[in-house]
Amino acid sequence: AVACEAVRTLAALAPPGGDEAVALAAARHLASRKPEVRVAALQALAGVAPASSAATLARIGAALDDRDSIVRQEAQTAFARLVPSEAERGVLAACARLLHGRAEVRLAALRAVAREAPLGHDTAIAAICTCVHDKGKGLRLEAMAALPDVAPCGDARAVAAVLACLRDAREEVKVAALRVLPRLVSGRHEAALEAVSGLLQDKHLRHETQLALRMLSSMEANGPPDALDQALLAGTSAAAVPPAQWGGGATEKPTTLRG
Repeated sequence: AVACEAVRTLAALAPPGGDEAVALAAARHLASRKPEVRVAALQALAGVAPASSAATLARIGAALDDRDSIVRQEAQTAFARLVPSEAERGVLAACARLLHGRAEVRLAALRAVAREAPLGHDTAIAAICTCVHDKGKGLRLEAMAALPDVAPCGDARAVAAVLACLRDAREEVKVAALRVLPRLVSGRHEAALEAVSGLLQDKHLRHETQLALRMLSSMEANGPPDALDQALLAGTSAAAVPPAQWGGGATEKPTTLRG
């Protein structure tokens, strides 16, 4: 009873339009072992949280899977108050489940986000990028595959997340990153070219690496560039090849490169 009253007092302190600091203080009570305190916290959040607060929406979204039905119901009410759009609520709820919960729940949420989130949805991109860094291989692979469905070409967060996967010890993760990266990069991207070139010496990844480099290079060149072919065959860094040397003539292409 004392904790519930404390949460209600917090809600009374918030100015019109909501207050992030008060919302954060109320959100701490979502960790209470008592369901009535968690309900009071959700009621307070619905009244004091700015509607644009991604952190607050994520906390409310996590409560959608609370072990007590009365808390789940209150979370739905709070969510509906802060996010009037049913479609947007669905995306944000899936994003929350993507960051909290069991592996199978997160996997289902990931597929829902990829299916429902519009291209460029900021919260969805951030949530999927977090999953790209997950220790579990399965979720990491699914997250990489989902990124191009949500992140627009050139999104810095998505590109950085996939580039990090090129340093993974597992071959499957690196292969997936090589396949996804060209779909996310916009224009000549030096860091991407350098990172992919660094895998040329790995005989198990050579075909995927060469193909990724050819695709990355084609973003500023018409057709496969001859100078880049030479870099590939020599095993040197493609980032060192100046654009002026791309596409300089009819050179026979290596037979290992298949479309």
